[in-house]
Amino acid sequence: MAQLDPKKSLNDSRHALIAPLQKVKVSDLKNILANKPIILDSKTEPKKAIEILVNNNVVAAPVLDKEKRTWVGVLDIRNLVKYVISKADAEKPPSKKAQHAMDYITTSPVVATNTLQYLCRMSPPFKAVRYDDPAINIMRVLASGSHIVGICKGGEQDAQLMTICTQGQFYESVCEGAWQLNQQGLEHPSVAVTLEELIKHKFAASPVKMVPADMQALEVFKRMSQNNLSGLAVVDEDGALVHNTSATDIKLWLKESHSLEDTIEEFLVKVRQQQKLKAKYPFTNCNLKDSLGKAMSKLQVTGYHRVWITDDEKKPVGVLALTDIFRFLVAQDEE
Repeated sequence: MAQLDPKKSLNDSRHALIAPLQKVKVSDLKNILANKPIILDSKTEPKKAIEILVNNNVVAAPVLDKEKRTWVGVLDIRNLVKYVISKADAEKPPSKKAQHAMDYITTSPVVATNTLQYLCRMSPPFKAVRYDDPAINIMRVLASGSHIVGICKGGEQDAQLMTICTQGQFYESVCEGAWQLNQQGLEHPSVAVTLEELIKHKFAASPVKMVPADMQALEVFKRMSQNNLSGLAVVDEDGALVHNTSATDIKLWLKESHSLEDTIEEFLVKVRQQQKLKAKYPFTNCNLKDSLGKAMSKLQVTGYHRVWITDDEKKPVGVLALTDIFRFLVAQDEE
């Protein structure tokens, strides 16, 4: 029996997903266009800006200099938490008066002594696409590392921001529209490339960073900062995957004022109890031989931004994130 060419499988899967997207314009993404954008004034106090993000249930928002009418960057809770923790003095743990996450972050000298305009520059620049652009232009921005994309009307000089599109919103919209992935998690028939192949071609990360379930939440977020990651695998004493951490967890860590002394498992269990859908899916995983289509369907059903790739004992050996999927789709064909 003739063996399949891995490169052909890679390219065929890419083309199968890109082809229906070629017909979609930004203006077709009606659900996304209906969202009201959260925009931060560059003169806003950092503590207030963080509270605005948390209270509006978003992890990132663009920052506007209203006087100059220019975008100065993006305030992203993920990058801000990483920055605060990376600058914290390890010999000076939080006092009893600041044992909750929101207090720890917002009263940090790193936040209190800097302007919002300075803090937002830790994230990639704010980029926008036009209302009449091809929808694939959004994917190109997201593939470059941005977590949000603006959608504007008008030219560059007089562009009017209509709304903001997040990674998750774009993925969900395209899954239900152009790709028509099955809600029950069935595989897309044309996307046969395996996760093992994606790891081999560096479109999925391997090996992965792991933390034990009994590690304190603050220490876990420190590890995320040190490794410049927005998610870590949480494993039990045998190394098997038991939980998934994400950017949403960082937001909820602040919003719900959880103690810095909670273990990451205690924290995640509390969070899952507050989110009924996620309570059913503490993590989502596939094995190395599973197809990209299966992984994509699982991401759609659970709403997660990453799927863990595990071995037969459910030990994580790799991870595929939405950013990786977007990078794969906008990459050039393998020679």
